[in-house]
Amino acid sequence: MRKPMEGERVSVYGSFPGMVEMDADLNAKPWTPEQVEKVVAMYRDFDDEQNPVLRIKTAATILNRLQAGHEAAKKVLLDEGRPKELVDAMPHIQVGLLASLREYDRVFDEYLKQQSLPYWEARPGMERAAERIKQEQDDVNGPAIPIARVFLPRADRVFAARTRTDRRIAALRCVEAIRLYAAAHDGKPPASLDDIKDMPVPDDPVIGKPFGYRTAGDRAFFSSTPFPGQPATNVNTPTYELIFAR
Repeated sequence: MRKPMEGERVSVYGSFPGMVEMDADLNAKPWTPEQVEKVVAMYRDFDDEQNPVLRIKTAATILNRLQAGHEAAKKVLLDEGRPKELVDAMPHIQVGLLASLREYDRVFDEYLKQQSLPYWEARPGMERAAERIKQEQDDVNGPAIPIARVFLPRADRVFAARTRTDRRIAALRCVEAIRLYAAAHDGKPPASLDDIKDMPVPDDPVIGKPFGYRTAGDRAFFSSTPFPGQPATNVNTPTYELIFAR
């Protein structure tokens, strides 16, 4: 998912012309009144009545948030190494937007680095990133302009959807391994998945551990734990009962 996620980042950068260059230049100059007006006009385009992207209901809302979080946003820029005289001279909206973009990158990178991990390792990190965004919504010192909250892709949901497919494939591989074992042992299923030696038996990709399995007479019961945060169905929580005839 790295390439499509980077595409999401590029689209967000493109929504704020000039921000990438200003973000990369620690000696970026304060905006002129004309530049400020251009950005304000851009917000109006974002938040028209038919398509309220940033969900900033009134100009007073953004002004209040910019004022309340100005000192915290300035500290973010100063901690990056920007000259104090330049930061002090920047309009509130420039400072707020730079700090918000920095937070967007920080949380985005948190999501992105999880993509190389198995779901059971990545999920806690994604939950922490989502909780951070949620908390900032009501934090007076949080980003005044909610770039991260509004524009971040729901990578956790996409990752979960991918893992549900991986889990179903892994479950079917286990079922076929059980059947093949029985075919080679006079119709008798294995007492444990560990008894299957002639073919790979994948672990459950949701938890990184073996699937549930037990036998009772001529039947074998294959199960998995409920998928995190979702009601259990045979789509996300595969369960099978196998009946063997000799």
